[in-house]
Amino acid sequence: MFVEENQRENVLLNRGIIHSHQYQMISALDRLDKKIESATDSAENFLERGNLYFLHNFWKHAENDYNQALKIAPQSPVAYCSRGLLYLKQNRFTLATIDFNKAIAINPYLALAYSHRGIIYIQRNKLDNALTDLNYAIQIDPNLTITYIYRGDLYLKQNQFKLALADCDLAIKLNPFDPLPYQNRGLIAIKLKNLAKAERNLNRAMQIFTQQDNVPAYQEVRRILLQAQRQLNFN
Repeated sequence: MFVEENQRENVLLNRGIIHSHQYQMISALDRLDKKIESATDSAENFLERGNLYFLHNFWKHAENDYNQALKIAPQSPVAYCSRGLLYLKQNRFTLATIDFNKAIAINPYLALAYSHRGIIYIQRNKLDNALTDLNYAIQIDPNLTITYIYRGDLYLKQNQFKLALADCDLAIKLNPFDPLPYQNRGLIAIKLKNLAKAERNLNRAMQIFTQQDNVPAYQEVRRILLQAQRQLNFN
């Protein structure tokens, strides 16, 4: 029962993101507006629209929808986890931690809440706490790509390149169209002064970011690549 409920909640967390890739922003928003008009007491509708706003960086609108979802369903771990992810994106770590803690208190089997709380611990340099959360998230759901990406970030921070690379490989095996593990593999290759591997992985990350129309991420990876080419070619 816990596994089935956890899977359902993880689907709810990602459903708005899936729809946003299938439709243009305006048409998706129009569809969700009509759903909300016909069912104003549905927390799931507000969550789905909040996810859409979140993906397109309309953060205030996303926060408003998440708040409304929590008014309707104050015991929804999905709503707390979604709003916590928004706070995490905004570097509002204290508020994010509070929401992830609430989500976990309601549903201690929600892997995404542990994963996202783990990245906050990494940001705060509480690496033991981070590793505990990330390992537990993997124990709950071994098929959650983001957890391996986060744990790879942790190992990279610790210069444990072999472990970091293993997590990148696992993430790519689970989802070969996620650019982040390629980006991390590129960063590992730079640390190991292997320019060819760095170029191959960073170019792949840029290719996927381009397909996603994620210009800021593409530009950041390109900056990293150009800097690595200058440094490693010079050396």
